[in-house]
Order: sequence, then C-alpha cells, then structure tokens
Amino acid sequence: MLTLSDASISEAIRDAADRLRRGGVAIYPTETFFAIGCRIDCPHAIERIFQLKKRRHQAALPVLISSGGQLSSITQVQACDAETMDALRSLWPAPLTLLLEVKPGLPALLTAGTGKIAVRISPHPVASVLTELCGCPIVCTSANISGMPPSTHAGGISRELLNGLDADVDALLDMPPRPSGGLPSTIVEPCGPMTLRILRHGAFDMQRLEKLGFVIITQEACP
Repeated sequence: MLTLSDASISEAIRDAADRLRRGGVAIYPTETFFAIGCRIDCPHAIERIFQLKKRRHQAALPVLISSGGQLSSITQVQACDAETMDALRSLWPAPLTLLLEVKPGLPALLTAGTGKIAVRISPHPVASVLTELCGCPIVCTSANISGMPPSTHAGGISRELLNGLDADVDALLDMPPRPSGGLPSTIVEPCGPMTLRILRHGAFDMQRLEKLGFVIITQEACP
C-alpha cells in the first residue's frame, strides 16, 4: 500500500494544492468520507461546489484548518472562554467540528448569512497535508449530490458530480488511507465556560469531552 512518503502521492497532493491556489476544486479523502473542497478565499470555486453538489445556498459550508493560527484568522476565538478553547484545541486533530463566530471579510457563501463557521482539523493524512500545503483553510463538505449518501471510496462518488470536474483545473485525490465511513464529524458550539451545545452527534467520542470537564447540553437547553 502506498504511503505519504511515496513520491507519487506527495506530488499528487502538491499538484492538488496548486490547483486549489489557481481557483480549482478538489475531491479528497477525510477520516470519515470523501470530501470536496476549495480555498475559502475563492468565491468562484465556492459557488462551483454549490453547483456541483446541487446544494442550497442556505446551507453553510464547513472548513478544514491546519493550525491554531488559521483558526484565529477566520473566527472570533477571543469571544470564547480561553480555558474552553484551549481544551477543545487539545482534542484536534479529530472528527470534532466547532461552530464559531466568523471574522468579517470571508465570502458570505461560506456562512449562509449565519455569522458562524464550522471548523475542524482533520486527522486524515491526505486532508491534513492538503490543507497545510494550501496555506489557507479549505472547504470540507461531502463529495456527493446533496441528499445522497456520502462515499468512502472514489468509485461510489456520483458520476454526475465527477463529470462536472474540469480536468485542467480540478483534482481528484483517490489514495490511501480510505475513509472509515460510519458517522460524520460531531458538531458542537461553545456557549459558556466549559459548556458545549451539541448540534450533531457523530464520529467523535463524547466521553473525551466529558473527561475534560465539559458540560454537554442539547440545542434547546442552550441560552
């Protein structure tokens, strides 16, 4: 099996990152499913993702980051309790997505006018390296037609979506390790000191949050 030390895989990821810098989109594996993404500073590419997925513009797009520095560049982390954010960052990389207040200046398409953005650091080596090489957060939404099941292998991705890719500017990273499938990432929103609102149950082990002292409450119970 190929590893990220293999020149062919490393070169493919570098090429994909270069295509994203030029305004393309990429399909790539994550720890859960195949995703489709682009740089978050490229509105044209973001719009293409909505079109390729037939996704409603009222549905915001989650993103991947590669570092805490990128987190502070796009979110209002200072609005959250420092102890809370330090504890959450200690859990990354993981299938744990945080919903945070967004900083002004990002394309409105990303947030669907909510003023918030969903962010995580992926533990998948391909997704992680791609995000780092881009030097910019990237969109990370399932590579499927909206309403259809996500895929753990490239052969399961909608032919309609794949046919919409442009071979000259886009990329498909079909390489190991294969996504594990199962549940998507867990989504939580800080809503008080060491208090999280659960927005979506997913692949992250909630006991890890409880062991750190977090109080987990339902969406309805959060002020």
